[in-house]
Amino acid sequence: MTGNLQGTLRFAPDIPYWTGNAFFIPFQTQVTFWLLGGKNILLQGGGTLDGAGQAWYDAFATNSTLLRPIILTIHQATDVVVENITMINGPEWHNLINESKNVLYQNITIKAVSTSTHPIANTDGWNIYRSDSVTIKDSVINNGDDCVSFKPNSTNVLVSNLDCHGSHGISVGSLGQFSGVFDIVENVTAINIKMSNAQNGARIKAWAGPNVGGGRVKNITFQNFIESKVDHPVIIDQHLCDVNVADLSLSYVLLFQLTDDR
Repeated sequence: MTGNLQGTLRFAPDIPYWTGNAFFIPFQTQVTFWLLGGKNILLQGGGTLDGAGQAWYDAFATNSTLLRPIILTIHQATDVVVENITMINGPEWHNLINESKNVLYQNITIKAVSTSTHPIANTDGWNIYRSDSVTIKDSVINNGDDCVSFKPNSTNVLVSNLDCHGSHGISVGSLGQFSGVFDIVENVTAINIKMSNAQNGARIKAWAGPNVGGGRVKNITFQNFIESKVDHPVIIDQHLCDVNVADLSLSYVLLFQLTDDR
């Protein structure tokens, strides 16, 4: 299947409608505007997906339980290419790769900006969950949360040549959030990353405390990061939202050539 996106596809900011009609994603209680699944998929064309996020940012400021849709969810798909697409003002995450294999994103531009006093929130560039063999490359991201996040059971992932602004980092996790669940992230490489005006650079984060799970992080490489005005160039947080230490094993985490230009 080939989708040729030209012009702008804008998701109307009709919050009551989407509250009742968005597709539900059980992990971390998410919803999405739409699901793209199947085999041998190409989405291209140079157009724009507009999440019309301002209404959502304003509503979330007074209702923190509001479920805000993801712009694009790759769902139970195999052999997918998404290229030459712009995404703007996602209500929450811009992309979720969910239970999929052999997925390539390239030449993507992501931008989320609030024009009111209410900030953007949770506007991650990509979240990868229960997926294998994913590549994200040659893209520019200006958002207010993770540039890319490797959620539970992300394996064999390559992230390269990204320019991230206003980010929370290239993040492994968060992991171990749910009681009785063992999360795995393995064989991940993030290389040739520019990070500026960001909270974090290379990051690993795990939940801790009572009623949480555990996990394993193995064979993770952060290489050739150039960081400018980044608060925490490298951070490994094993007590997310708690003072205890997470039940998470770390092995073969490699950090090469991280340059801090502060």
